[in-house]
Amino acid sequence: MPTITEITSRFEDQVIDALKAGQDAVVETVRNVAGTVERVLPPQAKDGLAITLPTAKEAADKAFGFAERVLGTQHEFVNKVITAWSPTGTKAPSAKATTAKAKPAVTEPKPASSAT
Repeated sequence: MPTITEITSRFEDQVIDALKAGQDAVVETVRNVAGTVERVLPPQAKDGLAITLPTAKEAADKAFGFAERVLGTQHEFVNKVITAWSPTGTKAPSAKATTAKAKPAVTEPKPASSAT
């Protein structure tokens, strides 16, 4: 039986493969759109756009800078959740402990109520 780590690793590999396939599709689409824009825009418009738009590298650096900030914020959040879960440093219950059979609760029988 595969371990949770093995299952997680397989899932992560599938996610990365899907991301790469999606990225390849995006790159091809950008290539097609860039070719279409190049053919459609008059030369004056191309020069005007070059002045107002950041370079591709600047745009990518800005986008990845933002992504890094978002990821850092999420990392901090997860650490806070982990700390809140175990403020005394105790571990979360193990899978073995959570799958153990719970003992049935013992309840005292209620006395029958008498209607008078």
